[in-house]
Amino acid sequence: MELGRTLATLCQSVYWWIGDFLQYGFRTYGKKATFDLAQQATGYTRAMLYSCSHIAKRFPPERRVEALTVYHHRAVASLPPDTADRLLAEAVEVGLTARQIFALGQGECGKAKNRFNRKKVSVTLLEDTYGKLKARAAGKRVGDLISDIIEEWLTGVSVERYANGRKTKEFKSALKVVQ
Repeated sequence: MELGRTLATLCQSVYWWIGDFLQYGFRTYGKKATFDLAQQATGYTRAMLYSCSHIAKRFPPERRVEALTVYHHRAVASLPPDTADRLLAEAVEVGLTARQIFALGQGECGKAKNRFNRKKVSVTLLEDTYGKLKARAAGKRVGDLISDIIEEWLTGVSVERYANGRKTKEFKSALKVVQ
């Protein structure tokens, strides 16, 4: 058990080390050269390297909370420093997971994501109906179109999330097809 905990700590420490290495490289060689060399050296994707770099930049060594994982720090990286530090201290004190402090931080800053307030449902359509909806969706996600149609039909309130916040002719005709 102790060996497993040690290995997990080492694996998470690697993200900090790579992030610090990248921050040094940016100052010394520039971003492009550093990212290119780090990709070759580590085999990590550019997105993974960016994530490590971002967390290391947002949390210099003196702000890191040793008792928490890099995932805890990543969960609050987008928040103002004082809020992030307070939530990290609370996570240590109460024993919160990274997901829990992420939700707390988003709620405090009014950034609660809409997808968490929605429930997933399964809809079975005839192949012909699905084809018509897909054609009407005009390259957008059919699931989003169906979700908006059902929500508008059930609530009677106009839903204007589809097509960048504007209803389109396709949306209105799709609504007529389903009803």
